[in-house]
Amino acid sequence: MIDNQNTLEKLYKANSVTLRSPRKIRGSVNIAPDKSISHRAAFLATLADGDSYIYNYLDGKDTINTLECLKQLGVKVHKDKEKIIIEGLGGKSLKESNDILNVGTSATTMRFLSGLVAPESFLTIITGTNRTIYRPMDRIISPLTMMGAQILGKQNNTLAPLAIRGKDLQGIDYSNDFPSGEVKTALILAALKAKGKTTIKSRLASRDHTERMLTIMGKNLEVSNEGKCIKINPLSSPLRPCDFKIPNEISVAVYWIVLGLVHPDSDLLIKNVGVNPTRTGLIDILEKMGANIKILNYREESNEPVGDIKVSSSKLKGVIIEESLYPRMVDEFPGFALAASLAEGVTIIKGATDLKNKKTNRIKSIVEEFSKLGAIVYKTEDGMIFEGVKYLNGNVCTSHGDHRTGNSLIMAGLVAEGVTKVENILPVARTSYPKIWDEIINICGKESIINFE
Repeated sequence: MIDNQNTLEKLYKANSVTLRSPRKIRGSVNIAPDKSISHRAAFLATLADGDSYIYNYLDGKDTINTLECLKQLGVKVHKDKEKIIIEGLGGKSLKESNDILNVGTSATTMRFLSGLVAPESFLTIITGTNRTIYRPMDRIISPLTMMGAQILGKQNNTLAPLAIRGKDLQGIDYSNDFPSGEVKTALILAALKAKGKTTIKSRLASRDHTERMLTIMGKNLEVSNEGKCIKINPLSSPLRPCDFKIPNEISVAVYWIVLGLVHPDSDLLIKNVGVNPTRTGLIDILEKMGANIKILNYREESNEPVGDIKVSSSKLKGVIIEESLYPRMVDEFPGFALAASLAEGVTIIKGATDLKNKKTNRIKSIVEEFSKLGAIVYKTEDGMIFEGVKYLNGNVCTSHGDHRTGNSLIMAGLVAEGVTKVENILPVARTSYPKIWDEIINICGKESIINFE
């Protein structure tokens, strides 16, 4: 049991935790800042003419690696308690790094860096952890090469480490079969310093945080076909420095949202959550399943929709999730698995093949770990099928080193019968949710944490 601050600090360094369900869940939680928007704000701030101030920047391993890589490229970054300050380079070039850029576990950082350095006249080498270097990079290498970049990578230029020799780039017309906000952003970063217009088309719309940020920084993009087509002209002048306020992440809110819905006695408010329409597929699906869920205090901050999400105990029913929804809840599937496990009837997830290419193969890990807890769930070629059960049973399970899988299993332990031990939990706090244990203790009580080691 957590009885003092020293014990809490040890919990954050623990590799496993044993949990049980609280009798009731009440209160409000202010979750972690959005990782995806934090990355983008840092990259775009480097192109501004002056200092940009980023408030509520995620203090996680991946986003810190982004700042460290930018510093290696000559970007000046300052940090205080309230904000990150980035001195934009304006029209100046980046500097060649004296060493290899190591993104750690962040494939997002690797893809964005590739777009950023592709127009620069020097050599950049980018690597990451053993898992990261097996994340697919051909999805950005191919279009950047079409623009004139010279990129070498493993396995016929599809995997990292990457060696990028900067070149003068030309704008292209590119049709992206895979709907990815990361690919789109990498190409936008390159297109801003290319010659001529770049057009990016996709079958499905993906998250549009980059487009929203560029708008408030003075760069107008041509967006059409409901976000599926974007046209970018090169910068004629540097971007305008801005104050960015990062909303809290819906991909972290999902764990509390789902816990609040499936726990038999709950009333919970998750505050200051980004509710960008390109990210709210989860809310649409949960409403379709019969969830007691509301968005309150809706407003816009730094051109991003934000709201407080109120949830309470609900009787959920199974649903079919089609491929068209995948880009709008790509990071929420591990958290959603808890809802699907306990919903009445069958829930089918289609078109989610790319879950195999995340920090782990999330289809495989979700099926393995939730099956240990008594869920009835099967792998398919492009997703999963859940047959809802009335309750989960505590057991020993593991995050597989994936922060999102770990988060979901922790929440499962807070609703399962008996006790649940979740192993390999370090990535959770270090990657995307630095204050997870403080907030679990605040909402569920310190008695919900039985042991840790």
